[in-house]
Formats: sequence, structure tokens, C-alpha cells
Amino acid sequence: MIYGVNLAWQNFPFWDTSTPTATKPPVTLTMTRTPTITHTPTITLTPTITFTPTSTLTPTPSVTPTLPTYEEINARNIKDLVPAHILEGSKYGSGIAFNPDGRLLASAGYDGSISIWDAYYGTLRNKFSGKMDRMLTVVFEPDGNSIYASGNDFGIYSLDIKTGDTLKFLGHSGWVDRILFHPNGELMASVNGSVIIWNLQTSKVIRTFPGDITDIAFTPDGNGIAIPEVITVRTGIGPYELIVHNPAIRIRDLNTGDTKYIYTFSVSVPEPGPIVSFTFSPDGQYIAAGGPENTVWWGSVDTGFLSKLYDFDSTAQITNIAFSPNGDLLAAASSDSTIKIWDFKSRSLIATLEGHKGAVRYITFSSDGKSLASSSDDDTIIIWRVK
Repeated sequence: MIYGVNLAWQNFPFWDTSTPTATKPPVTLTMTRTPTITHTPTITLTPTITFTPTSTLTPTPSVTPTLPTYEEINARNIKDLVPAHILEGSKYGSGIAFNPDGRLLASAGYDGSISIWDAYYGTLRNKFSGKMDRMLTVVFEPDGNSIYASGNDFGIYSLDIKTGDTLKFLGHSGWVDRILFHPNGELMASVNGSVIIWNLQTSKVIRTFPGDITDIAFTPDGNGIAIPEVITVRTGIGPYELIVHNPAIRIRDLNTGDTKYIYTFSVSVPEPGPIVSFTFSPDGQYIAAGGPENTVWWGSVDTGFLSKLYDFDSTAQITNIAFSPNGDLLAAASSDSTIKIWDFKSRSLIATLEGHKGAVRYITFSSDGKSLASSSDDDTIIIWRVK
């Protein structure tokens, strides 16, 4: 039996407007962990922390090189995708990010450092040591000149990759484990339970969404932000009451904070589990998610409803998902140390990458689609390319 609830945006409001009868049990929708909107305009940048470069540019080679030529990863050559470089990572598979042109890869260090790698040659370009105990996530600013990073001291650091000059954002009351730039490059979102939206021009908070939030995404049109939550659905009366905790992705208007629409999942059990990771396809036509029922889900953005793409078995848990830049491939990392890749056009599984010896925590494609990077609990980062 399917217990999912389809709450597509076209069907608002959510209450039942029909006349109840003796044969129709009441239906009650209770929204749990729905973020309330809070304006917090007082947080500013504080230039208090300096990262010290501990490793300088590696001269590989010493003159301007002709860069290696690599193929774009696609369904036809996926069988030839192999580890091109195995880099020294950090414990517990901390965050990784390519710069905009795919030439550099940044990795967060569990020792509080940030490493910058030459993604073509697999050499260490710079390593910046900070004053926090652990660094958890990194992301390049859209212009590629700065890295934004966060860890266990509740702050976010903006780091110039050439000088190491650093400014600090203050705002969260817990570890910050997700940073995301708006498509226009003027806004930034950070999350750890609550979500904070920053105006990068004024260095101030413009909106907050409190809650128990694990991941976020800006909508492809840039007008909204997608936030996962759980909707509690109660049907029946007394001993016949059934309670279903249905995962959902709520889209809120960035300007007003109001709900625009909701995506729900066709779950088949009352306790399907949380949404671990989700993302929109590059063309903005689809949404993919991993987590509920230990499954990879997909749906069209105009239906408001996600269906199953692939069920993982009980020995592996989904940890992260990512689309390739052209949207043709969808990749999912898992705790069984593998990465699975689907041809998204045909919805068929076409590859399982084996190279790590521990759970894979993060995966990301380079912007040109020629590289896939993964970080793992085995303390390594692998850059995958077509041989």
C-alpha cells in the first residue's frame, strides 16, 4: 500500500474542503519542523582570523603547460572512468569543491586546514592552516578568487586563495556544514539546522529559516530556496489511526519567505527516513533526492511528486548525490565505499565505481564535466577521469 501524499503546489490549500461523512475518517495534516521566517539584520563580517599558508605553489611544471586533454564523462565512455589521482584527504570524508574552471580542487581538513590541489596534476598547490579544530565544508566563490569554508566554531570564513587574507562571518549557533552561493553571486546561504541567507555586498543577514534542516538548494530560476522537512499525516480514528511521517521539500520565496509549492515522495512505509541530499538538474526541469527509504528519487519540477529511481540495500546508506553539468548523468555516493552512476535520460544504472575503502561522503563534478571528485572515510580524495 502506498502512504505517500501528493502536495503539488497546484493543490494548495492543503485542507479537505469536502463535507465529512460517517464513512470518511478525518484527515489531519500536521506540519513538523516547518521553518519560521526571522529577519536578523545585525550580523556583520569580523576580520579576526588569519589563515597561514603552509605550502606554496607547487612548480609542476615551471613554465606555462599545455594542459592534458580529457574527455567529458558520458554514458558511452563511463566504463573507462578510473581514478586519475588519489589525494591525501582528511578524516571522515570532509567537504570538497572544484573551482569554476575545474583546474583546482579545494578540500576541508579535519585538522582545521584547507588544501588547494591542482586537479590536472594531482599536486598540492597551497595549504592554509586556521585556528579551528575541524574544517567541514568548502566552496569556491563564483569568481574563483576566494574560498568560503566552515567548521566547528560556528563561523564561515572567506579566504583569498592567493594571499590567505580572511574575513569571518558570524551567525550560526552550531557547526556549519553547508554553504551555497545563489546563481547571481550576490547572496549566500549557510545551514546547520537553521538556514541563514547572507547579502554578500552588505555582509549582513537578510533572512533566516529556523528548523532541523540538513540540505538546501536554490531553485533554478533563482527566486526560491528549497528546504527539506517532514510532514506528519494522520488518518483514521482512535485505534485505527495511522501516522505517516512523509518527507517533503518546501520551496519558499526568497523575497517574502512564503511557501510557493511542495514536493512530496511516494513513500511506502510510515517511517521512510529523512532526506539526506537533493539537487535540481542543471536545466531546471528535474529534481533528484536521496535518503527516504534508502532510495534515490526523481521527479519533474512541475509535478510536485517524486518517484523511486533506485533502492539501495540495507548494507549501504546514501550519503550524497550530484548531477553532471549537462544533466545527462546522476551520481550517488554511499556508505559501502562505492559511487553509482545513472544515465538520467534512460533512468538506467550504467556504472558502479569502486576505488575507496571507506564510506564515500561527498561527490562533485567539475564544471566541464571531465572530472568527478569524491572524498571518503578512508582519508583519501579520488579524482576520476576517462582514461
